[in-house]
Amino acid sequence: MAGYGRLEVFFPDGMHKSFILTEDNVSVGRQPGNVIPLDTETISRYHLTIAHHDGEITIADLESANGTFVDGLRLKQGEHHPLIGGEEILIGDLRLFFYSLDESPTRPNLPPVEDAPPHVSADQASFHIEMDEPEIAVPPGAHTAAELRVINRGTLSERFVVEVTGVPRQWVRIDRPEFDLRPDDQAYIQISFKPLRKPDSAPGAYPVTVTVRHKNDPAQVLQGVVTLHILPYGGFGMALEGRVLAPDQPFRVHLHNQGSGNLPIRLAASDPSGKLRINLLPDQALLLPDQRLVVNGTATPRSKRLFGNLQHYPFDIVVRSGDAAAFTIAQRAHLTERPSLPGWAIYALLGVVLLVVLGIGGALLLLTRPPAPPAVTDFVVQPASVPAGQALQASWNAEGASGLTLAVNGAIVQTLNGDVTSASLPTGGLEGVVEVALVASNAGGEASAQATAVVTTPLTIETFNASPTVLMRHVAMPVTFAWSAPGAESVQLMGAETLTANPIPGTLPAEGTITVNAYVIIPDPEVLLTLVAQDAAGNLLQQSLSLPVVDPLCTPAISATLYNLPFGGTQVISTVPAGTPVVVDARNNDGSWLRIRLGGVRGWGEASAFTCNEGFDISSLQPDPTVPQTAPTQPPAALPATSSPAGQTTPAPAVTIEAGAQITPTTTPGAQG
Repeated sequence: MAGYGRLEVFFPDGMHKSFILTEDNVSVGRQPGNVIPLDTETISRYHLTIAHHDGEITIADLESANGTFVDGLRLKQGEHHPLIGGEEILIGDLRLFFYSLDESPTRPNLPPVEDAPPHVSADQASFHIEMDEPEIAVPPGAHTAAELRVINRGTLSERFVVEVTGVPRQWVRIDRPEFDLRPDDQAYIQISFKPLRKPDSAPGAYPVTVTVRHKNDPAQVLQGVVTLHILPYGGFGMALEGRVLAPDQPFRVHLHNQGSGNLPIRLAASDPSGKLRINLLPDQALLLPDQRLVVNGTATPRSKRLFGNLQHYPFDIVVRSGDAAAFTIAQRAHLTERPSLPGWAIYALLGVVLLVVLGIGGALLLLTRPPAPPAVTDFVVQPASVPAGQALQASWNAEGASGLTLAVNGAIVQTLNGDVTSASLPTGGLEGVVEVALVASNAGGEASAQATAVVTTPLTIETFNASPTVLMRHVAMPVTFAWSAPGAESVQLMGAETLTANPIPGTLPAEGTITVNAYVIIPDPEVLLTLVAQDAAGNLLQQSLSLPVVDPLCTPAISATLYNLPFGGTQVISTVPAGTPVVVDARNNDGSWLRIRLGGVRGWGEASAFTCNEGFDISSLQPDPTVPQTAPTQPPAALPATSSPAGQTTPAPAVTIEAGAQITPTTTPGAQG
């Protein structure tokens, strides 16, 4: 029966297994009765199932103790998640990759690019390559994959290197960038593409060149070209500047195209009272990727009142995207209208007429009476919540007031004339719920009103660091990240997936530490991590941290001999001159032999002959379980191929978190299903 998929399983000790999926229902777990039994106590007896029905492939968690994670997201109970190929699946301390098997013919190896350095032709090369196109077109943030097949047509075991150019390096992940291959054997290499979700990840067709090099014979180079299709993604942001306005006072709407494609937008105003005339200029525009635009607007009453009290008119500015998503954002503002004469002025005019009627004596009698106490209405403090340092805006209507006093938490902050209707209140030094009081006074008495607002801690990132500050390849080492982000409701640690196969919790506290047992195999000279903090209002703040990556180095005191196996008396590969630092990338099980890289050669040398750089413990170096651990009866004639090259091992260490708030790690070793 033809297979419909392939499951690659990577164990923390470096062992790798590959399974072709042929049955319509494939169960995975530690119980021997599973279609794919995996011997580890960190997964459940029956952990997950992969189903194939009517051409659709799905994965479901079987109520496991530690859960099943697909591309970092935990599957819900009863959920059948579709698989298209290229997904990373995490269960316990195992790391799995699912690849679909396409019935369509593969792309044959292409002739080398003409402007490349001198090399042999495809017919002369001792190996052969074939490629599949990327499976689907994807928007930034999603992933697709292409598959490369390399066939060794030579007579010796050889080592090959795979490189990908034509797109940014951050978009590409090669599951086996360097590997060994026996004669007449073939290897499948999965090349995953995940463009960054940034406006500069422009949509379009990207020609991608895949180069396969012979490790020990650089003249042998073959290249293939596939096309990566990137779709646009949409999104925009809006901010309204000026939310409490006087008639004809201008306001501004700030717009930002946060997507990767051109975005048409339309602006409109919603006036529930129907008494306003609102102008926006422009009211429509086409924003390029990452472009910002400021729209100017004014609001004024349709008719002016001569007499009356202070009046507030709410209205909304609505922005809608013109793409297929038709995404809509609205923000509210208020127009405050003060008539030319207060409401009581009409009664004053009637009083004047009455004075004329009653005579001068009656008028004089009325003038000797004390005025009525003032009245305070429409006392509003906005916004309801602000970060410390951002001003609060207070507005009111105080009829008959000769003087006004504003107090915050009982302390007087401003003394104003009676005709003032608004004021700005600083919030420096304030925190939590604050009470704002307005007292209006005249010769006849006083009137007061109160309102509350919340002053929050401003969103900041005070600290974000790592210990140690330098990472070492091929070495299992604990790395602790510490952070403090006052004002944050939650934080996320991005980029740590490069260091560990175990999932990092998606939501972390505002302050705390997290420790990962890191194992770095990437060729990049540094690892970039980003801390993203978010407050209760949805505001984001991020800070990046770069950790250099170095190779572990060891130096022989006298010339050291390298063998093709970790035993004396086997085939001699090379000699390391005395005092020459060399890179080590593996050890045997008991640590008595080290695997040495010397130029383009790799061989085994006795650990006792080398002194390693400070801070590097040989016991923390990843062992290579593919080589014999006891001496063979006869020395082999040639270097044996390794089915799991050092560059492929991917340990899956545990993750521990320490924080002010209690957090449970996502996975727990030793799970019982």
